[in-house]
Amino acid sequence: MLLRNILTYLEQKGSNPIVLQLAEKLLPRFDDIRLEDSRVRELSMLLFKDLLEIVAGKNKWNLKQHAQRSLVPLFLHVSDKMQRVAQASQEALVSAAQFLKWEELKQLARRAETWKIGEYVLLRDRSRAEQHLCLSLPYLENPDASLREAAVRFIALQPLENDAEPLVRCLVSQTIMNLREVTPFEQS
Repeated sequence: MLLRNILTYLEQKGSNPIVLQLAEKLLPRFDDIRLEDSRVRELSMLLFKDLLEIVAGKNKWNLKQHAQRSLVPLFLHVSDKMQRVAQASQEALVSAAQFLKWEELKQLARRAETWKIGEYVLLRDRSRAEQHLCLSLPYLENPDASLREAAVRFIALQPLENDAEPLVRCLVSQTIMNLREVTPFEQS
C-alpha cells in the first residue's frame, strides 16, 4: 500500500521519468530465474499492475510501450507453477488489457483462458507479432516446465499458419520450423 501511495504521489507531481524507469526495471523481474524466491516475481507484477492503474495523462502514452511488452510475459506466467505468481500475473494482465483498452483481452485474462489469450495477442496486434514471438523464446529454456509448455503452445499457434495475412503465415511457419531445428521433440 505504501508503494501505491508513493506512485500516486509521483504521478500527481508529474514525475514521468521515475515512473518510466520503474516500469523498465520491473519487466525483467517477471522472469528473473536466478531468484529462488518467487515473491520478488509476484511483487514485481503487482507493482507493475499498480503502476498501470495509477498512471494518467501524458505518462499514459509513454507507458503504453511497456504495457504492450508486458503482455507475453504476463500471459505466460498465468501458467506459472507458483500459484501466487500465476495469480499476480493474471491480475497484472487484466490491468495491462484495461490500460491498453483491449476489452476482449481483459475478459480472457479474467477467465485465465491462456490459449485464447495468446491467439488474441498475436491477432490483435499483428504489427508486433514477431516481437511477441521473440519475447516468448527465452521461456523455452525456463526451469519451470509449465512456462516452457505455455511458450511452446504460444509459439506454435496452429490457427495462425492459415492466417489471411501472408506475413503472419510466413512468420509462424518460420518460427515453427526454427523451433523444430533448435528443440527436437521426441516423436511417439
